[in-house]
Order: sequence, then C-alpha cells, then structure tokens
Amino acid sequence: MTTRHGRMTQLLLQREVTFRTAPSAAAFAMKYDTGFEFGNNDDRQEDPTINNDPLMVKQDAGDPVPTGSLPAILCLNDIGQWLALLWGAPVTTGAGPYTHTYTLSLNDRLSALLELGYLESGSELYERWLGVMVNTLSWNVLEAAQSINVGLMGAIQVDPKPGAVFDAAPTAYAKNRACSKQGIVADVIGSNTLGNIVEASVEITNDLEGQSYADGLAGFGDFMLGQPAITGTLRGVFDTTSNNLFEHGQQQTSKALILQSKNKAGDATLTLTCPNVEFSEPKHKIESSKGLHVTVDYRAHAGTAPTIVLVNGIASY
Repeated sequence: MTTRHGRMTQLLLQREVTFRTAPSAAAFAMKYDTGFEFGNNDDRQEDPTINNDPLMVKQDAGDPVPTGSLPAILCLNDIGQWLALLWGAPVTTGAGPYTHTYTLSLNDRLSALLELGYLESGSELYERWLGVMVNTLSWNVLEAAQSINVGLMGAIQVDPKPGAVFDAAPTAYAKNRACSKQGIVADVIGSNTLGNIVEASVEITNDLEGQSYADGLAGFGDFMLGQPAITGTLRGVFDTTSNNLFEHGQQQTSKALILQSKNKAGDATLTLTCPNVEFSEPKHKIESSKGLHVTVDYRAHAGTAPTIVLVNGIASY
C-alpha cells in the first residue's frame, strides 16, 4: 500500500493567457500550509424514482466546479502572485528593490492553472485545475504568526488526471516572511489619529460568481466580478481624547487606513492603502477590570481607489 504524506506534495501555479486553457509551462512552486483544501463541490443529483427498494437510487453526476482555500505564511515574495490574481498585474518600477503597485478596479480578473502533486517516487499523482481565480484574500497585520488565507474558485478540473507534472523545474521564491513586530496601522504614517491599535484584520473580496454556459462543456465558462470590498476589524486601546477610534465610529468619520507589513529586516513591505474607510459604531463594553479596548469594524468606501504596494527583490509578476 502506498502511504501519502503531506510533506511530499507540491503546489504549482501559473497564470493563464486564455481562460480555462493551460499555458506553456513556466510555473511557480507556491508555499502553502496544512489546511489547504481545493477540489470539486459535490454537485451530484438525487434520483427520486420509486424503485421497489428500501434504499434510494444511486445519485447522478452533476456539473462539479472546484472551490477551496489556501493558508500560507505571509511571504512577501509569494504574495505578489496571489495579488496579481486578486486585482490584476501590477505596475512595476525600480531596479532592485522593485515596487509593484496593484490598484483596485473593475477590470477583469486574471486566471491561473493550479496543480497539486503527490510526489512519492514511483507512485506520483497529479490533480490539475484550470480557470482558477482568487475570490478573497485575508490576513491580520499584528498576528504573531504572519499568515494569509486565499479563497479560490476554479472553472474545471482536468479529466483524465495528468500523467506527469505540469512543470518539472518550477520557480520557487525564497522565503521572505512578514514579522508582526514590524506591522503598522495608521491613517497617516508618522501622524496617526487612530490610537494604539493592537489587532487589525483585513479581508479583500472580488465577490466572483461562476457562469455555467450552455456550450456542452463541464464547469464554469466564465466568472463575473461582483461587488469588490475591503473590510476588517480594528481593536485599539480605549482612550477619552477628542480624536480616537471610538469617536470615529460614533461620528461615522471617514478616515484613510494604511495597513503595512514588513519583514524583519524592513527591506520588503506590503502596504494596503484605503483612502476612505468608515467605521461601525461601537458599543461601550467593560470587558476587564484592567485596561479597556474598543473594537470596530471598518469598510472601505467609494472615492480614490485603494492600492496595494509590494516592495521586494522580485523583478516582475
């Protein structure tokens, strides 16, 4: 019996030129963690036929489509690939370090080939999907273990299963992990009026909706972009000054919000800038006899387009 080991798996990613069409091999080996889950939704159909049997008839095949999620460390090299699928290819400047700027828009999102390989020698197995898109991306700037979670949706799983790896020599970026001690949360860096923030989460969504075309082909023929959103939660130390997080929520104040992650050396950064966010109105809560905190939800709203600026040593994405 062949025993499969999580350590002996590999995840390849490569952007497609044409949706649902495998590109020429030039893939990237992406970092991922335990908890990775991706595959077809169970879309089998019940058969209610009365059959003179105490048990129901076997289900019929439906039109399954792949979905799932990918947890990974917040690697400031790898994340450029996920951001390109989230918001589109960046505008890159510089000559090392390089500055990659991703801007939120209503442009069509990019798609990719994704392959999970089980690499035990002599019993290799490959699962490959086409038309894979990033629907959500989330992280917490001040979490001790800096990680991301990527919500994925795909058009179709390749069937029959591939007999060989998609790319035998993929590119693998060096680890460049963000450090929680380097996290910054502010409306203006260097002149912050949000107070002392101790937790800051963010979730970015594309609100994608798969479209099943009447073309005789399995899976989704396209994805429609829904209502993009940037939301999250801030938790700060409660204070009674005239300009604080609690008051911003009460007064429905619009503020800029900058969430910045850095590596330990400080020479690689990920900066999400939302020029306009609104805060939920908080309730008064006495949760401890010690120091008090205030927690508010936030949502980016219309105005100047948000950006994500990634600075690192990678020349292009």
